[in-house]
Amino acid sequence: MDSLNENPPKLEEIGSRAIVTVEPDTSMSGAVARMDEWSISCLVVGEDDVRVGIITERDLVRNISRDT
Repeated sequence: MDSLNENPPKLEEIGSRAIVTVEPDTSMSGAVARMDEWSISCLVVGEDDVRVGIITERDLVRNISRDT
């Protein structure tokens, strides 16, 4: 049996408990700086304790590549 399937960890065991957020009007460079500060690859987007989405490194890369 493959070792990946024997006792897979639960998400709570491998995930981060910190929820790092940015406001919807945050610039792309601001989002990148926040991801770098926390060594993460996605951010929750929200305002006034209301979550409206997430932004990922992939989203940022796609947006930058469209502009070049």
